[in-house]
Amino acid sequence: MVRRKKGFTLLETVVAVAVLVMSLGVLFQLAASARKRIAQAAEDWNTTHRLLEAAEYALLHGNGVETVPERFFPYEDCRAVITWEEMDDVHEQYTMNGIAGQPELQACTIQLYRLSDGKELDRLTIDRILYDNALTETEN
Repeated sequence: MVRRKKGFTLLETVVAVAVLVMSLGVLFQLAASARKRIAQAAEDWNTTHRLLEAAEYALLHGNGVETVPERFFPYEDCRAVITWEEMDDVHEQYTMNGIAGQPELQACTIQLYRLSDGKELDRLTIDRILYDNALTETEN
């Protein structure tokens, strides 16, 4: 009569441990890449949030604003630069030349820079209509 041993052989145990180690390695790699993606998403959100804060300040305070004061933009690691440009190169079909009181078009560009290395993090350009100038011209 053949007597069968109870339990696992050394080879079966080594193979099971090897499979477990490989599975854990893959799991840790997935966790590390997920952590990197989460950190990148948080950084992107922070950059976008800061850029939109600067854009809101610029649009609320109007033409001539070049930077956002520290009390409204309390970030020590970056700064926002705002530039205003008249839009002269608008195609004729989008303008109403000759009509009195036609509002002017203007582009507001907000650039977000990191102070440590001066790198531009992001940029946003907003086209706006200057209704104030149109109203002043029609009243005169």
